[in-house]
Amino acid sequence: MKLPPKQKICPVCKKEFELSSDFFHRNVTRCDGFAALCKVCDNVRKNILHRKYRARRDEATSVKREKAKRAAKYHYDKSDYKCSVLTCEAKAQHLHHVDYDKPLDVVPLCEVHHQGIHFPRCNLDAA
Repeated sequence: MKLPPKQKICPVCKKEFELSSDFFHRNVTRCDGFAALCKVCDNVRKNILHRKYRARRDEATSVKREKAKRAAKYHYDKSDYKCSVLTCEAKAQHLHHVDYDKPLDVVPLCEVHHQGIHFPRCNLDAA
């Protein structure tokens, strides 16, 4: 099938488009100066790749977080610590990880101050 010189077919959706930046991303390394896939198909492909990347990253982060929690749980006894906030005399109920790459570097905190770190806009001291 012969196309007019200013037309191009997307290999994914098999639709014929005008050869312009309205339908194809620019790609100066290709002979016609435009990407092989139309913008719609290219964006779908990029979204799929991005979702796969995020899933792998989130899974790796959650594994790292669980390892850090387990290490701190067995290394520290929370009953030995008070909340690290100077004005608080409560017993530490949580071991807060500032950095999950350092699993034993934790800050002992009571429930109120630990929630205050994760939800800073809530006024938990008023309760």
